[in-house]
Amino acid sequence: VDVLDDRDRPVRRIAEAEAERGVGRVIWDLRHEAPPSDSESSGRKPQGRFVLPGEYRVRLTVGDQAQTQLLDVSMDPAIDIRSRDRRELDDTLSLQARLLTATYAAGKAVDASVEQIDALLEMQDAGAALRDEARAAAAEARRLHIALHGEELGIAQQETFLPLAVLTLRLYMTTESCTCAPSPEQQRLTGIAHRDVDTMLAELQPFLENTLPGLDCCF
Repeated sequence: VDVLDDRDRPVRRIAEAEAERGVGRVIWDLRHEAPPSDSESSGRKPQGRFVLPGEYRVRLTVGDQAQTQLLDVSMDPAIDIRSRDRRELDDTLSLQARLLTATYAAGKAVDASVEQIDALLEMQDAGAALRDEARAAAAEARRLHIALHGEELGIAQQETFLPLAVLTLRLYMTTESCTCAPSPEQQRLTGIAHRDVDTMLAELQPFLENTLPGLDCCF
């Protein structure tokens, strides 16, 4: 079962299962797909943002057969927010969700690269020059890891610097709970996070595309 917007763009897949006889029930909570997260705590696990009021299509696909049904989503009358503010909130949350997804994927890539480099360094038949290159790559991977997740400095660490993964998660979680336009401070921090994530990805790309493959070829 998929939900599409009025331009036939996918909003969320809400069910995917083997077909069984009888009546089935699928519940959509009127949210987009949640950004990915490693958190095991429901209180720290992000939810998808609510969709904007408007017309949507629910599409049920079984085999090569598809059936669609229109669905109108209306604003909760108990929430007083102007259309312009609601759209501004949605745009900000959409960007924050993309940043959160980017830091999640980057973190997985960096963690995998650390394991790959450690495995290469354990090999016995590598010369000194190649080991130096691998150590330099390991140092770069650690720098990227710290930028994303910070250093393990114990519970007494004062939060004078928020690593990107933490910053993007907190931004999204606090903004998602709002029922008003994003504040100037939320907009400012989102802009900073956007800039820093772009910088980190620009540094990560050559590391993944050039540095790691180069090590594999040499060992």
